[in-house]
Amino acid sequence: FALDPYLGWGGGVCAEQTAAVTFVDCNFVDNGAQTGGALYLGSTTVDIVSSHITGNTALRGGGIYADNGDVLIRDCNVVANWARQDVNDVNDVNGVNPGVGYGAGLALVMSEAEIWDSNFFANDADSSGGGVYVRGGAPTFINNLFYQNAAGRDGGAMSVNADSKPLLRNNTFHSNAALATAGGEGRNGLGGALYAGHGSEVTIIDSIFWQNSALRGGEIAVGSGAEFEPVCSTV
Repeated sequence: FALDPYLGWGGGVCAEQTAAVTFVDCNFVDNGAQTGGALYLGSTTVDIVSSHITGNTALRGGGIYADNGDVLIRDCNVVANWARQDVNDVNDVNGVNPGVGYGAGLALVMSEAEIWDSNFFANDADSSGGGVYVRGGAPTFINNLFYQNAAGRDGGAMSVNADSKPLLRNNTFHSNAALATAGGEGRNGLGGALYAGHGSEVTIIDSIFWQNSALRGGEIAVGSGAEFEPVCSTV
C-alpha cells in the first residue's frame, strides 16, 4: 500500500522495463496507489491467470494500470475496484486530466493486451471507464462479462479513447451505467456499456448489450472527443 496516494505506483506490485512476470491463483485485495491500485505494469510482459483483483483504489487504474508492454489476463475476477477523482493530484500539473478517476478495474495505455474469460463486476470510476479504460493500442477482449460497473462521465463498462482499436468478441455487457455525475453539462452520462471517442475504432463481434443505462446512449455512445478539436470515432 502506498503511503502517499499521489506518488505511489502499484500498491501491490510494480513491474517495469525488462521484467517478465506470471501470476497464477493470486489475490490482490485492498491495495491503493496513485496509479495502479493493485498492479502497475510499465513496458513489461505480464500474465495474470485465475486471480482475484478486488477492492483496490487509485486515481488511474483502480485495479490494474498497464502502460505499454504485453499483458495477458485470463480467467480472472476484477471486482469492486475504485478509480477516484482528486483535484489535488500533484502529478497533473498542467490540468490535462483534472481529478482523473479512470479505469476502475483496468486501465490500458498503449498496451497490446489480451483479456479472456474474465469477470468485471461492480467497479466504479468517478470519471471514465468503470470496468476498463483504453487509451491507444489494439487490445483484445474475448468472452468476458461486464456486470454492474459504473462511471461518472462515460463508459460504464468500457471507455475507449485516443485512436484505440480494440476488438470485442463474445462479451456480455449487462446492467452497467454512465451516471452523469462528472464532466460538463452535455458532455457526461455517455455510454452505459461502451463509450468510443477521440478517433477510436471499436470492432464488436457476437456480443450482448443488455439493460445498460446512461443519460446519452444507454448501451453505446460514439463521440468525437474534445469539444474544440473533434475527431470522430467508429464502432
